[in-house]
Amino acid sequence: MPAGEKIVDRGSDGLNAIISFQKPLIGWDGSPVAVILAQSEIPGFQKFYNVTNHLSILFFAFMAVSLILIIIFSGRWITRPLGLISRSLAAQDSSDIVLLAKCKTEFGEIAKLIEQFFIQKKDLMAEVAKRKMMAEELEKEKNLAEQYLNIVGVMMVSLNDRKEVVLINKKGCEILECEKEEILGKNWFDNFVPERTRGEVSSAFDRLIRGGVKPVEYFE
Repeated sequence: MPAGEKIVDRGSDGLNAIISFQKPLIGWDGSPVAVILAQSEIPGFQKFYNVTNHLSILFFAFMAVSLILIIIFSGRWITRPLGLISRSLAAQDSSDIVLLAKCKTEFGEIAKLIEQFFIQKKDLMAEVAKRKMMAEELEKEKNLAEQYLNIVGVMMVSLNDRKEVVLINKKGCEILECEKEEILGKNWFDNFVPERTRGEVSSAFDRLIRGGVKPVEYFE
């Protein structure tokens, strides 16, 4: 054993530990003249060693179980909300994320935005359906009005505020000797009123639109 070395020995019975320490004494000429040997016996070392090993094993087992639980709960914390959100988007229905939208988490905020999106989409679709129904009703009324106008034996013309033809009956097309498609959208006064009376009739129409004159049944 080198000088100054400390050795730990478990002893012959394996229950106790013996710590040995030796130190040589050097003479005046540099050669060792004596050796100091010290030994100390520690009872119950094997028991302490075994307990330490058991505690180490338990510690690592506890860490492994904790890590597994963290992975499981973290996975559920992420995958479950994502699953609800994905199912809601696929079904175009917010019923699956109603409870999630009440959570004060990032997924709760996302669910709340999706829920609001579905509400706005539903309102928008209802508004589109309503306007479509109104447009269909107007089209029906227009077709019915055209039917009535075609029965009348005189020319009937409807103009907008830009003096463009928006409606004319069958008799009017016969008098003008034009197809309806050739008349609709054109300026009535510039295309179908004689030039000699065009300015006067156009001015009368302007006053009528502005409310400057009362409606008349006949103007020549």
